[in-house]
Amino acid sequence: MTDAAPGAPRQIAVMVRAAGDRLRARIRVPGSKSLTNRHLVIAALADGESRLSGELRSDACDRLVAALAAMGAGFEWDAADPTVLRVRGVAGRPRAAPRVDLGDGGTPPRFMLAVAALASGRTEIDGSERMRERPVDEGDDLLRAIGARAEFPRVPRALPVIIDGPREGESL
Repeated sequence: MTDAAPGAPRQIAVMVRAAGDRLRARIRVPGSKSLTNRHLVIAALADGESRLSGELRSDACDRLVAALAAMGAGFEWDAADPTVLRVRGVAGRPRAAPRVDLGDGGTPPRFMLAVAALASGRTEIDGSERMRERPVDEGDDLLRAIGARAEFPRVPRALPVIIDGPREGESL
């Protein structure tokens, strides 16, 4: 160990001895929140049942599951393996949900804009106070380009947003 100035980080030297033989190990890499969110949306919009494996459990992913479930998808985590999830999709026809709260996740609100645009009726998408400070410009631009209706009750182009999906007989 070296002497350092007061308040400076301490430095510690560690000696590592090589193992005599080749090292053999299995490492399970944790799931990706970004990929898990994408998998959840695709499986929720699919027709029939999907089996996802290697998925990450996090607050953002769990809130996205809750939002997609409120819009009609079914979810069941495997009791034996917490990274495996069975999803019953809505065949591209989610139902409107009065309000979904996606917390602090940055990606889920953007995905939910598109999902809500497919639902017949109004869905309010919201998040934490921090997420309300972040714009959803690109999502708003996309919704307008495909003819969906978006209402921003607090601040233009920021959460919360109310998406009014296609009315009977309309399509996106």
